[in-house]
Amino acid sequence: MPQLWFGKGYFKSCFFESPATGDWIMRPELSKAHLGQADRDLEYESKMQLQPHVVYLALSSHIKVGVTRKIQLPTRWIDHGAHQASVLLEVPNRYLAGVGEVALKNFFSDKTNWRKMLQNEAEPVDWET
Repeated sequence: MPQLWFGKGYFKSCFFESPATGDWIMRPELSKAHLGQADRDLEYESKMQLQPHVVYLALSSHIKVGVTRKIQLPTRWIDHGAHQASVLLEVPNRYLAGVGEVALKNFFSDKTNWRKMLQNEAEPVDWET
């Protein structure tokens, strides 16, 4: 039986087994490499999670909070269609960035309204105030 594409361009079996699709990707607060614990592959997860990460605010459809590896700036912002962005916090690993993001979700969304983003309906933000 041929496999069908499941999510993010992966076959179903790969999606549930690959370390590149672990839960910590979308939910950084679930990262465990800093504890020496593997989700799927500790070597891969350590390489990705145990490096400087930033928590940022970006303006695409509205102000949203996000997390990315520091080396991904500004690429990650551009990928999200951000017109403006600002780093709030730099931390040594993905887990701590996730904890910061979760706290900020009480005040900011972590989702982009792609329809508004594509229509360029975002209001400018004065980042200095």
